Amino acid sequence: TAWTGWATRAEVVLQSGHIDPAPVMLVRTFADVLRRWLDSRVNDPQLARCTWMKYERMARGLISLIGQEPITTINYAVMDGVYSSLLRLGHTSKGASRHQQVLRAACDWAAEQGLITPILVPVTRARSSPKVNNDYTPTEREAAAVLRVTRGPAHLAIALLAVTGARVSEVMSLRHDAIDLKEGWLSLDGKTGPRRFPIPSE
Repeated sequence: TAWTGWATRAEVVLQSGHIDPAPVMLVRTFADVLRRWLDSRVNDPQLARCTWMKYERMARGLISLIGQEPITTINYAVMDGVYSSLLRLGHTSKGASRHQQVLRAACDWAAEQGLITPILVPVTRARSSPKVNNDYTPTEREAAAVLRVTRGPAHLAIALLAVTGARVSEVMSLRHDAIDLKEGWLSLDGKTGPRRFPIPSE
């Protein structure tokens, strides 16, 4: 017994002091690894069908980009190229990173199964766009100009925002019984809790 409990192959090797020869490469391309990994997960009871379908869709995109490349070519430059290609195809930075994470999971699985030698699969960190704060508050004149050209539910929603200062989410979730026209109150219930706003008669 080399180990009791959970362990990676590397931990068992270090503990036992026995160095196994590197496993024979039974798969050679990225497409081989991704397809074998998908096949292994298709009947996984811990994996929802919709999740598997997301994995399959991402794997298909990766195969179209680098499927025929030998798995031994994996390095930072290759992964950066995958990331850039996915961005050019319209994926978000987070989506491109998720594709890379799928490739890493597939390679980790293949190494555990002895199909490939263990390799490092770097994942490019998602580059978030700079945060933009818009602290501008429309003037009464600007609000009035917008109200003059709107009709129906949009007009009512904008009027409530302008008069009460309520949050957009609060106004969008309002029901008719939240407005008491007789007494002139608007009842809101948002993240700060329930509260009432007076509504001018006009």
